[in-house]
This record gives sequence, structure tokens and C-alpha cells, in this order.
Amino acid sequence: MLATRFGVNAADAAHAGEYGVMVSLRGQDIGRCRWPMRCVSSLVPQSRYDDAAAFFG
Repeated sequence: MLATRFGVNAADAAHAGEYGVMVSLRGQDIGRCRWPMRCVSSLVPQSRYDDAAAFFG
């Protein structure tokens, strides 16, 4: 389902002539951001990886 939502949004961006953008997930919403710098702020913080390591090794 998520892949379909990404694909539809990417196709919509191409159809609208929005090049140089990346489709991204923010919470429950699929959005677009300029590639590459604006998306950097939405990276997963290291503390989340540390929490996951406790469960998955």
C-alpha cells in the first residue's frame, strides 16, 4: 500500500512538471520535498536506532 501511495505521488509530480523533488513520508502523509537538502531534516534521529537495537540486536 505504501509503495502504491509513493508511486502515485511520484507520477503526479512528474505529470505536474515538478522535477528535482523527492516523495517522502511524514507521519501519515505523503509529501514532496526538494532534493536533497530539505529532506535531510526529516531523517530518523540516532536515538531511534539505539532504541531499535535494544529489541532487534
